[in-house]
Amino acid sequence: MPEHRNHLGQPVGWPVVGWSPRLRPPRTSMAGRFCTVEPLDPERHAAQLFTAYAEDREGRMWTYLPRGPYASPDEYRSFAETACQSDDPLVHTILDNNSGEAVGTASYMRIEPSVGVIEIGSITYSPRLQRRPAATEAMYLMMRRVFDELGYRRYEWKCDSLNQPSRDAAARLEGRTTPMALLETARRNDRGRAPSLALLAAVTALAFCALHIVVPALPLLAGVFDGTPARTQLVLTLYLAGIAGGQLVYGPISDRFGRRPVLIAGLAIFLVGTLICGLAWSLSALVLGRVLEGCGACAGIVLGRAIIRDVYDREAAARGLAIVMMAMSLAPGISPAIGAYLAEWVDWRAIFGVLGILGAIVLALTVARLGETNTQPARLHLVGMASACIVLLRSPQFLGFALCSACTTASWFTFIASAPHVLAEALDEPPSTYG
Repeated sequence: MPEHRNHLGQPVGWPVVGWSPRLRPPRTSMAGRFCTVEPLDPERHAAQLFTAYAEDREGRMWTYLPRGPYASPDEYRSFAETACQSDDPLVHTILDNNSGEAVGTASYMRIEPSVGVIEIGSITYSPRLQRRPAATEAMYLMMRRVFDELGYRRYEWKCDSLNQPSRDAAARLEGRTTPMALLETARRNDRGRAPSLALLAAVTALAFCALHIVVPALPLLAGVFDGTPARTQLVLTLYLAGIAGGQLVYGPISDRFGRRPVLIAGLAIFLVGTLICGLAWSLSALVLGRVLEGCGACAGIVLGRAIIRDVYDREAAARGLAIVMMAMSLAPGISPAIGAYLAEWVDWRAIFGVLGILGAIVLALTVARLGETNTQPARLHLVGMASACIVLLRSPQFLGFALCSACTTASWFTFIASAPHVLAEALDEPPSTYG
């Protein structure tokens, strides 16, 4: 920027044209991907914050703060009840989105709306928050409010000159004050080279390929195992049940133990299920294999998208998810034809032979080329998960969208489960007609 000088020839700042005083920060929450920042509420937050702070056994986090450590939950609650009544400093609680628990606080202070200046201070991060993406994202959310929402001109970070961790944190944020740049800082980790989108697309498409490739052979399976169409359709129904159940567990487990080992385990389960299907000696054995296939293949559906969110910023993640969605759409279009001709020209067991080969290739590539992308493991928090599910089930908006999606999906699967039998029994058509 060119230098600006006054009438005496002295360098001065450029005039701010059209400036007007700004509003004070509101007492509303700020939601991010890793954390949520909201005004301190002693009733909800005090006990959780005391527990999180107590994990710092040595008391290192309090050295450069004018308060703490606190000897008891009641002592901290007394502080929180006083602090929450103040507008300056305006204390905010940082909630971890994985656990739903309070893990730290930070405050807006020395708020000067007339000149557009605000300070961030009293940053109190528990061990659960330190050196995690949520720690940086919390600063991003608070900075975004100050600059983008309220239009302030300056955001100040002050600390003890001997507090090297705080100085290092400020240095890391320096020059990264745009929203996307700061959010990318929150996401950065030691993941190394980003995984191949083609591999992630293959991991995701495998589940949908395994779902649809068997459908044209349902009438043939009913004849082979001397089963009714209703019993034979369990090959499809319970596969979907395996996928549904897997979606509840793969996310939290991979948050705790990492994406790579959980995905490898899921693909291994898929291969075991495929082997049982290929060797099935009865319809019950085939159904059991399909359940294992569904449980294992679901790992690709859940973790393919989770890995993309781990390693890419918003724009790149959108492109990556588009590629995965394309694979999800392409697999149901191609796999029925493959399954139909395999069943018609070779044997129904050839379907599972092909699925086994595809699954083995995907597993080998995953082991060889996919690194770990979740470098900030989170604790399993079953109570928090249950509470989040209850909140969703009480939401009319969620229930409305879920019901619409369920009705649409139900109509589609009703068709694909019945169409092969109609074609084979009523119209005497071979499996390739459906494919």
